[in-house]
Amino acid sequence: MHQALRLISAHGFEQVTLDQIAAGTSNTKGAVYHHFSSKSDLYQKALLYLASSLADASIPDDALNVGVSELLLAAITPVRTAGFDLSNADVYYLIFDGMRRFPDLAETLRGPLRRYVERVARRLPGSTSTSGDGMDPHALLILALVEGLGLVQEITGGLLTEPMVRAIADQIVQGDRPSD
Repeated sequence: MHQALRLISAHGFEQVTLDQIAAGTSNTKGAVYHHFSSKSDLYQKALLYLASSLADASIPDDALNVGVSELLLAAITPVRTAGFDLSNADVYYLIFDGMRRFPDLAETLRGPLRRYVERVARRLPGSTSTSGDGMDPHALLILALVEGLGLVQEITGGLLTEPMVRAIADQIVQGDRPSD
């Protein structure tokens, strides 16, 4: 499944063949068909596995126990996601592509992704939410910034600088609205 996700994120679903996926896993096409009825079936199951892995990924206790500046600065450092050789941009591409391509799968994908967001948001600095009955808006804002900054950094090839991110963090901490 990892190989299928890597190939699809790099080349797109239509361009990737089961032969390429099989070759990338040292299997035969027949072996792939033994486990999956089609390329679509493989992609759907791989997406569910990815979403579940994200939701269940362990987050070290000290990873979120830092200040806002450190969290936002970490967001602009390239990372690989949940044991997959995928960037955050690749993961977003795959999830959005899967939801668009397989509408019946969209809600199933949202469940584990919601668990991830809820779990991380509850552990962010300053979060006042300790249960699943509601999430602290400040913590959600920080999580959205972390994810968004990471995505912008990846798709622009490193546009954001440390001083830019520190200025954003200072505005968040001080409660100021970013100036135009």
